Amino acid sequence: MSAQANYIDRDAPDNSGITLLHEKMTDGSIPGLASRPPLHRHRFYELVLVLRGSCEFFSGQGRMSLIPGDLFLLPPDQPHTYYLQNGAQACRCQFEPDVFSGVLSASLQDMVYWNMPQGNAAEKRLRELRAFETEARAAGGPVLLHMSAASMQGLLHLSYAELDSLYPILQSIGREQEERHFGFEQMKLLQLQALLVFIRRIQLSQFALVSRESSWKEAMIGEVLTRIDQNLAQEIDFEAIAHSRGITLTYFRSLFKEITGMPPTDYLNRVRILHALELLQTSDAPVAEIGRKVGIYDANYFSRLFKKITGYPPRYFKAISPQKGESHAQEVTDENV
Repeated sequence: MSAQANYIDRDAPDNSGITLLHEKMTDGSIPGLASRPPLHRHRFYELVLVLRGSCEFFSGQGRMSLIPGDLFLLPPDQPHTYYLQNGAQACRCQFEPDVFSGVLSASLQDMVYWNMPQGNAAEKRLRELRAFETEARAAGGPVLLHMSAASMQGLLHLSYAELDSLYPILQSIGREQEERHFGFEQMKLLQLQALLVFIRRIQLSQFALVSRESSWKEAMIGEVLTRIDQNLAQEIDFEAIAHSRGITLTYFRSLFKEITGMPPTDYLNRVRILHALELLQTSDAPVAEIGRKVGIYDANYFSRLFKKITGYPPRYFKAISPQKGESHAQEVTDENV
């Protein structure tokens, strides 16, 4: 991909090393994949903020759909291209790597879009895209959003309040660039410094929020796991649990699998069978009774589930309990071959 991406130069309106550009798609056409601009790359950083409409962005990291409030920092030397949908507007701030030094220069690598911490941001990103798509369709506008996993990674999506605070800084850079009053190049640099610090604060704040949301999810699922452990003999109604938490059963299943690695029913069955295995080896209770003690009241189903999970029937482990010998266990195994 990189071999096909030619370098382009920055349009330098002055000697500040900073260029602010506004773009708007007004020709009434909707570009397709075949007509998108070719891949290119450059030796400067490029900060992109979508102000209106949607934008399709392509890079070595994949394809992303950008919506109003989306912001990301593209580092030098990365092949990419993008196009605006009809009626879309975007603001780009390009700056040379050597305009900064020290701490701010080092922090730039933490702000480029594929280095940004993600937490559980993919799900949040999908909600944002779907909400925008719904609003755009209701307004009769064109919607060509791409919702792959790549489109959910590495973007900073600004709230209305964050956008209202950040965009005026970009506008100020643009005014300095246009009006060229005394010291305007130094003012552009100071404004850019303020902009990047503000972006880093937003990034860290949003990541902390996502982390807190993740902690809430883990705490909720942890409570459910404790409930399962303490109530194995009782019926576990996952739909009722989800309802008590104010979420749908589908979302609950998704969270449960995200935290534990398996669906809730599979987890419950495994915990029940593992506890049954312990009882088989430590008690004289019949197999059917042990099944009831772990909440499985159909003896035949209990035996089938036990063998499915462990690979052996319950009688095998009953046979190798301390009260029985391994020779009896071998007899049970031979019977089930």
